[in-house]
Formats: sequence, structure tokens, C-alpha cells
Amino acid sequence: MSRGSKGTSPLLRAVPSGMAFEHKRLTLEEEILEIEYMKGYMRHPTRNAIYWIMIIFTGGVGLLLAHWFPIQIAKFRSRQCHLPEATYVLVRGRDGHKEMCAVEPLAVEPAYLRTGWGQTDNLHNVPLNDRMFIYKYWRFIYVPDRLERSIASPGTFRPVKPVETLDALCRQQNMMSGLTAPMHNSLALTHGRNIIDLPIPSIPKLLLTEVLHPFFVFQIYSVILWTTEEYYYYAVAIFVIATITAILSLVEVRRNLLSIRQLARYEVPVEVMRDGAIKSVSSSDLVPGDVVVVPPDFLLPCDLLLLSGQCVVNESMLTGESVPVIKSPLTVFQDSSSSSSSSSSRSIDFTTVDPRHVLFAGTKVLELRVPAGTRVLGAVMTTGFQTNKGLLVLSILYPKPTHFQFFSQSMKFMGVLAGVALIGFAVVVWRLHAFGVDAGTIVQKGFDLITIVVPPALPMAMSVGCAFAMNILRHRKVFCVSPPRVNMAGKINMMCFDKTGTLTEEGLDLMGVRPVGSLSSPSFHPMMTVFTQSVSGPGSPLLRPNTQDGAGMQQDATPLIHMVMMTCHSLTHVGLELTGDPLESKIFHATGARLEEPHTSPAFDSAYISIAKKGNTSYGVYHQYEFIPALQRMSVIVRDMTTGQIYVCLKGSPEMIYDLARKASLPGDYQTVLNEYAHQGFRVLACAVKEYTYNKDMDLHSMRTDAEQDASFLGFIVMQNRLKPQTTPAIDVLNRAHVRSVMITGDNPLTAICIAKECGIVPRENRIFKCDLVNDRLTFVDTLDETLTLDAITLQPSRPTGPFALAVTGRAFDSLLADYKYQALAKYPFLKILSGGSIFARMSPENKASLVEEYQAMGLYVGMCGDGANDCIALRAAHVGVSLSTAEASVSAPFTSSQASIACIPLLLREGRSSLATSFQLFRFMAVYSMIQFTTAIMVTFNMSFLGNFQYLYEDLWIVFPLVILLGRSRSSPHLSKKRPSGRLFSVYNLAGTLGHIVLVFLFQTFIYVRVQQKSWYYVVDNTNNDPTDSNSAIFETSSLFLFANFQYLTLAFLFSLGGRWKQPIYTNFMFCAWWLMTVVTSLLLLFFYNPAIHAFFQILWMPRNWILEIFFWGLFNGFIFVVFEIGFGVLKSTQQFTRNKGMRRKPHKISRDEFTMLFSGVSSSERPSKRRTVMQALGKVLPGGRRQKGFHTMEE
Repeated sequence: MSRGSKGTSPLLRAVPSGMAFEHKRLTLEEEILEIEYMKGYMRHPTRNAIYWIMIIFTGGVGLLLAHWFPIQIAKFRSRQCHLPEATYVLVRGRDGHKEMCAVEPLAVEPAYLRTGWGQTDNLHNVPLNDRMFIYKYWRFIYVPDRLERSIASPGTFRPVKPVETLDALCRQQNMMSGLTAPMHNSLALTHGRNIIDLPIPSIPKLLLTEVLHPFFVFQIYSVILWTTEEYYYYAVAIFVIATITAILSLVEVRRNLLSIRQLARYEVPVEVMRDGAIKSVSSSDLVPGDVVVVPPDFLLPCDLLLLSGQCVVNESMLTGESVPVIKSPLTVFQDSSSSSSSSSSRSIDFTTVDPRHVLFAGTKVLELRVPAGTRVLGAVMTTGFQTNKGLLVLSILYPKPTHFQFFSQSMKFMGVLAGVALIGFAVVVWRLHAFGVDAGTIVQKGFDLITIVVPPALPMAMSVGCAFAMNILRHRKVFCVSPPRVNMAGKINMMCFDKTGTLTEEGLDLMGVRPVGSLSSPSFHPMMTVFTQSVSGPGSPLLRPNTQDGAGMQQDATPLIHMVMMTCHSLTHVGLELTGDPLESKIFHATGARLEEPHTSPAFDSAYISIAKKGNTSYGVYHQYEFIPALQRMSVIVRDMTTGQIYVCLKGSPEMIYDLARKASLPGDYQTVLNEYAHQGFRVLACAVKEYTYNKDMDLHSMRTDAEQDASFLGFIVMQNRLKPQTTPAIDVLNRAHVRSVMITGDNPLTAICIAKECGIVPRENRIFKCDLVNDRLTFVDTLDETLTLDAITLQPSRPTGPFALAVTGRAFDSLLADYKYQALAKYPFLKILSGGSIFARMSPENKASLVEEYQAMGLYVGMCGDGANDCIALRAAHVGVSLSTAEASVSAPFTSSQASIACIPLLLREGRSSLATSFQLFRFMAVYSMIQFTTAIMVTFNMSFLGNFQYLYEDLWIVFPLVILLGRSRSSPHLSKKRPSGRLFSVYNLAGTLGHIVLVFLFQTFIYVRVQQKSWYYVVDNTNNDPTDSNSAIFETSSLFLFANFQYLTLAFLFSLGGRWKQPIYTNFMFCAWWLMTVVTSLLLLFFYNPAIHAFFQILWMPRNWILEIFFWGLFNGFIFVVFEIGFGVLKSTQQFTRNKGMRRKPHKISRDEFTMLFSGVSSSERPSKRRTVMQALGKVLPGGRRQKGFHTMEE
């Protein structure tokens, strides 16, 4: 059913008019450049003056704000205006990306390759249609709405479209003649240079960018503050760490930019037709419409439309598959000398040009196929970032945004800590002012408190787990280009897999051919595994003259299927080697034939594109209709060079050949035999043949459907696709961890079912219902028992059955997705199919990406693993995309494995969970650590005392900092657990757990603070006059809290180091344990063994032995309470979650009158209550507010 037509819905009996919906996925170009809005701005002199005055009076702080908030500052400095008046345009894309783009005059080399705020040229004398700006490296040119280019008729900025340029050129002249110099100069102004150039900032500029990062600025502020307090050691340590981090980040950023630039930038001399003559120019000088001479062994610098000659190219950069592809010119350009070429070219739709006529940028020309003395010519279609290669680079520079709550909530939590710091600042001001302290000291101590509450080492601590995980992955040959995705991998609860090359081996083995024995009364003969039978001899036609409906074909179909195997392929010689698709190569070599082509045989007949020979039989191929995934077939027009008879030979999916073939030529057991092989996991291709009338003047491109229709079915070619040995163990690990696995493939559904059962994606005992679209209606039929079906609305079996899964075809998925958008009652079947579907077959690349996005919309964290270009869109759409190909086409995937198996998936999930758990543990520890130090600092302020520099140094540099670094070294658990680590800081349980420890810290420190003052030996110590550091640290309160807090740090460090099920036991982290034990020993020595020199160094006051023992006792008790609280709270959390999941109440789903009528039309009144109850019970399980399906988890958990 056409998506745009009215009629019967596959789901419902009737569809209201206007509810039909066409689901069309955005192209990569649309996805990157889709604009939400544009707003014009122009300089405002008054606001600009205020801005510079603020910079002067704030000592340059305004410049720092301008760097952090460029859009906001730019809007402040200007006023909004109409686009014709604008000197800057604020552009917001659908992905949320914003840029303030400077408007400038049209130029070949724009002044703003990188958009930003700055001085622009005077635009008063520049015509409106000669203005442009750059957004995401793409040119936008102003286009007025009317001919009057004035503000009264405002237009808009539109992206430059090379297709429009080509269309205009085709209407004006013959494209074969090339461009004149004036035309080239004009087009160069519009399209710019043909180069994918990424400006690499200089090292000083990159360093400045790193230094001006808010975290680095805060660290520098802390270092300066500590230096004024003579806290030199920790200041130096933080400065060194911050500097090293900034330098490493600079090196990493610059290395990534250089690697992308190396991939993208390419410039080479080319021969181009200008002013009717061949000239040598730089490839960067090319513009759309230029006619280029294509040499052999040439790496293409732009996208070219082939005008004359044939090429063999390697498109692995785009497809990930190193299979030679033959490119041929458009029919309208075949005769470049004819006068009709110009008029014919005017009818070309450049937006829908077949890719087999296009040479793409970045691909390599392996071989030219033209007569001697002639050239291969191509017209430039797109240049620079508008080429397919340029769009690939843009997808790397502007990846799809991901929303991971852990990172956003950690920033919010730091804001909360900053609020606490302000409260502490107020307390310090209050107390110190009461003691009569001067304002300078008050400000210094207040700002010092901010560095306590928000630790400068927090950014480093947050990245420790991710850094160690990436290092381990790198050693296991799994490379990551997006570090935030490592933690996101820890939340994955669904993995989608491609089949061929991912779950199964790339190559196929030919099992045999199952021909039909009699074409007049077709029935299958036994399988042929050895092709010893010769084809028809000289003079004996393969097909006898037709009677009505072609019933006069000869009885034996074996020679016919042999002919299809010899000719219906895209194999070609590159040099002396026959190369092409491995599947076609296996089939062709099984025939024992040899292939001749014009460039391999001096006496070759130029009427053919290739000749297949075996013995005395030769077949010449006139024309080839290449394989297109959407059509699921390929075909060739062949001439038997002995008899002169011409045929159309087809090879493709059994479903497609079934639809195209004459029904009289199909055996009655067609589906039965097909299902038999598919259930065994074999890949099956169907063959067909048809007599044809051909002459060289026919427009073969537009006659493909007619040529392929009503062919006679010949038989099946059966191929075996073996599982990779690593597949089943990896799937088993995922199943035991309750990570759901789904297969998404372009192969036959039954073959996919067999592979899914063999590798464990679907349990072998489960029934499989195939969901397909038949006569515009959805059907759910058991693959083993066609009498067993599912109701299309409730998905309930027609009779009781055991557990089952669904295998969904691409056309059924496309129909379901379209209905889901606007039909309320389609939500249940669609969501139920998503939850029960384990196999999605005959899926296009767009279908794969749409499926991933729909699973994400259900609240799942989805991973995708694939190996070819068909998976690239889905790899970008998934939360975690893993490419098993090292080709450039897959560089946009966050992860790349050099080992082509899914064994890397459990490893990635384990490391992701370990990294996320480590990040979560360290964030909690750093938050509680800051609160321990904050509580101590606030309490001693009431006694006009402060922690000494060496006390801070002992806590920060001796205890906390090394333990934070070493905690990240804990290895991930060798087992993938069922439960995933939490990714939400602001969940009730996680927030309550962290706050609970903070409350315990406050209570115990308050108890120690009050308890020491109640001792009989206590007296007020005043060191303000003889303390050279002015910290007055050597008092009973400060000494007691310092010694007690050390045990709080150590207890919590050990407690938070326990990674649970996601990490190995802490004793396996030898370095952490060793350092922890050493700090315990040193803390005990400071507590129990009084040494005048050491205690004076740390500014610790001597205290009686019984109080020392009491501090030790309360320290142990505090640690015990910490442990009990953590364990008890964890048990409570698990119990509450279990109770919540079990006791979740369903909310009723209300059905409107129209929905009720559509659902129950044709159902008798007596049956309606039962039918309604069944549907409502089902709806309650899936629709929002209902019970979740087993094994599914939402992002909020």
C-alpha cells in the first residue's frame, strides 16, 4: 500500500481519511544541516561600548565570559534585525547545535572558515544576493523572496545546492563542452574551493583554549589562592596535574584534528576542459559543471558524474567493502558527438542519479575501459564538504548528540556543592568578623573554603575510570574516538547485530543448485553439487519457441541455470585477476567457465560488455542491471553466441523472483523447499530466465521492469553462511546478563531465524511467528505451522502455544512505523512487536537506523554492531556503535574493533560498566571527602582556628589523591552481571545514600568537637600570637577533628572502592591496597605515637592517652556505621525496587469512540466485552503507565 494513499490499514479494518503517513528518514545531509531557525543580528554601538567598558573595569573577566558564553555575549553586543540587515546570523540546528555566523561577501576563499564572533567586512555596498555565511562548513547564500532586493521584501539564507547549478548548466549548454573561464569564476564565488579543509588551530591557540576551560581556570584560581596562604606543596601538585592534563588534552585534540584532516584534505593536479581546451589545474579549483579527464589509478577529489567511458573503482572508503565496482556513463552521454546530447541532458534529474553513474570523492579508480585514443570524462557534481566524503567528515565533526544523565547531573551536583560553599563562605565571614579579623583575611579564608567544597581535583577524578577502561580496550584492539561513550556502554541493555560478516563469516560456500526438472510442469530435481553436465551444444537453443504463456520451454532447466550462473554477476578483471563480490565469485567459479572482457581480449566484440565461455558455448552480455538492495535482484541481457537467441537472466531473493516469475513456472512446493533450506540456515538465491528481443537503440535503463517481468523460474542456488566461532559464546554471555540481542539483517527471514536459533539469540524451543505485509495487511504466521497465527491487534495466538518470538520483515516494519505515528491503536501492536521481535529481516539501512531509534524511544540504551556501509547509519544512531570494519566508512562509529567478531561486545560492556561504576564511586567519594574537610573547616572556625597547610597536605596529597588515582586501576569483573550500575546521581536512593554519609560525617564530627570540650583536662588554647602561619591549628578541637577525619577518609575510600558485581575484588588491586594500608599505618602512628618534631610539623597538639584511645574507638565505630549504612541502604534499595516492579499498578487506557469503532467493527455485541477485555489487558502491559515487559529497563533506572 502506498504510504501516501488512503485505504485499508495493515493494522486496522478502517483508517480515517487523512491519517495515512509517509515515513521518510532524513538523509545524512538533511540530518547534519537541518535548520530549526535563523535570526539576524547587527552591531549595536551602545551595547558594544558597554561591553568594552565592562572588560576594562573587570580586568579582562569579560573576555573570559565571552569565551565561555560566546552566543550570549554576542547577542548582548548586538540587536536583532531582519536577515537583509544582518551582519551576523544565529543558526540553530535540529540537533541543538548553535553558531553565530558572520555574514560576508561572496568569495572563493571565505574569511570565516571557522565561524565565530569578530570583525566583518562592511556590507553596505554588497548586494544582498552576494552575501553568505558558513554554517558547519557549508555555504549559505542570501536569496531574496522577490526580485526587489530590499528590506521590505526579506528573503532568507539558503544552502548552496550543486544540483541546482548542474540543472541550470544542462538547460544552457551541452555538459560535454565544459565551462568557460567567466562561468568558472562565477561558480567559484558561489561554491568556493573544492577542498575538505579543517583549519587546525595553532598550538598556542589550542593551549589557550585548554587554559581557559572553566575547570582549568578554577584550578589556577585555587593554585593562586593557596600560594598566598603558603600552601605551596599541594598548589604545585595541582598545578602540575592541571598542566599535564591540559597538555595531554591539547595533544589528543590536535592529533584527532590532524587525523581527520589527513582523512579529509586531498589536493591533486587534474586535467579539466576549459574554454574548449584541456588544461591542467589543481583539484581545489574545480567547481560543479567542470568536465574532468579521469586518469587510471586516480584517487578522486570530488563527486563526478560519468559522461563517457567505463571505470572500475574501489569504494571501500564509503562502503567498507573492498569489492571493485564498475561505473558506466548515463545513456544521454553515450554519444557525446550527437547534437541531441544537449537536449537529452536537459531532462536529467540530478537528485536521483543512479550511483553506478557517479564516481565518489575518496574512491580510487582501478582501471579505465575505453577504446584506444579516447578519454574517460566526468562532470563535477559536488565539491568540498558537499561530497559524500565531505558529509562523512561532517558526521565525525558533528556527531549525533547523546543525553547521558550521569554527566549532566554531575554538573548540577557541583552546582549544589557551590551553593554549600557560599553558605560556608557566609559562616566564615560571620565568625571571623566577630573575632575582629581584617577584611583581607576574611576574603582569603572564605575563598579558600570554596576550594574545599568544590575540589579542583574533581575533573581528574571523574576521568580516571574512563581513562583506564580505554587503555584496556586499546590493548584488546578496540579503539574509541568518543570517551563519554565508554561510560554509556555501561548502561547498554540491548544489542543489535548485523548478520553477514558480523555474526557469520563474510564468505559463503556454495552447497549446490536445486533446479526444476521440467519447465512445462515444474518440479524440483535433486540438488546438484558437482557441475559435470555440459551446457547445450552448438546449434541447440536453450529455449524452444514459445507456445501460449511460455509452456513450450524445454524440459531440462539445468543448462539454463548454468547460463544464469555464468553470466548474471558483476565480476570483472582488475589487471589479470577476476575480482568482485565473493558470493558471485563462488558461483561463477563453480561453473568452470572463463570470463572475457574488452580490456582482456584484443579481438573482443565491442557489442558486448563481457563474454562467458565454457567449452564450445559462449554467452555475450549486452547489458547489466546491477544489484540494488531495494530491488533485491540483478539481471543481465545475454545472447547465446551460437544460436543468436537473446535472454534476460535474473538472480535475486526468492521472494522477489516469486513475484516477478510466471506463476505457471513456479513449482507447487516452491515455498516448502525454500523454507526447508532457510530453516537449515542456508542462504538461497532464486534464478529465472526469459526470452527477449533486443536492439542497440533501446533505452534499457527505463525498461528494466519490463525486461525482468514474467520470467521463468529455474531453481535455487543454495549457499552456506557459517557462524563465526566467537558468536555463540558472546551471545550466551549477553543472554546470561539479560542484555537482549536482536538481529537486523537484509537477508531472508527464515535464514535469519535459523542463524538466530543457532547462535542463541532465540531459544531453540521457541516458536517463531513471521510478521509480513501481504496484500496490504499484516500477517503473523508460525514458520513451522501455517495454521497457527497471531491476532493482528492483540498479538494473541489463535490457539494456546508456548513462548514465541517474532521475525519482522522490512516492509512490515515500514508499514508498522508509518501507522504508529498517527494511529493510537497501532501503538500496542508496534510496541509489542518491538518487545517481542528478535529478528528483523530484509531491512534497509534506513530501516535499521529507524529501529534503533524506536528502541531508544522506549527508554532503552541500545548498542549496534555491524561491519559494512549498510550499518553506518545505525552505528551513528545507537548509543554505542561498534564497527568491525577498519575502513574509512566506519570512522563515524564511536568504537572500532580490529578483530572482526562480536567477542569485543562483552568486553566493551564489562569495561563500560566498570568505568561507570568507578566514576560513580569516585564522584561520591570526592563529594563526601569535600564535605568531611568542609565540616572540619567550618567547626574549627568557631574557635578562630584553621587546618594547617601540612594537615591539608596530608589529607589531600597523601591520602585522597593517590587513592583516587589507584582506585581506577581496579579491573573489571570477568563476568557480565545481570544488573547494570546506576547512571543517575539524583535518583532518590543514590542521592539519599550520598547525603546519608554526609549527615553521618557531620554528626560524628560534631560529637568529637563537643566531646573534646567536655573533657576535664580541656582548656582554651590561644596560639594567635606565636603561630607563624596564623592558622592557630594547634588546639584540641582542630587536632582531634584532624586525626578523626583521617579515619573517615580511609573508611569511605575503602567502602567506595568495593565495585560489587562490576569490578574484581579490591584485593586484586594490589597498589590500591598497599597504599591504603600505608596510609592507615601513618594515620595510626600520628594518633598513637607522639613525636614532638613530627606533631609540631603537622601542628598537632599533645592530648591525653585516654582521649587518643577514645578517638580511635569512635573512629572504628564511625567506620562500622558507614559500612552498616551502605549495606543496609543497598538492601533497602534492592527490596524497594523489587517491590515496585512486582506491584506496579496498571493505568487504564481510554479508547475514543472512533478508535472503538475501528477496533470492533464487524464484531458482534456479545463478543465485544471479551474482545475489549483482551485488548485492554494487552494495552496495559505496553502503553505508558502499564507494566513493563520482562528484560526491559528504562533510562531512569
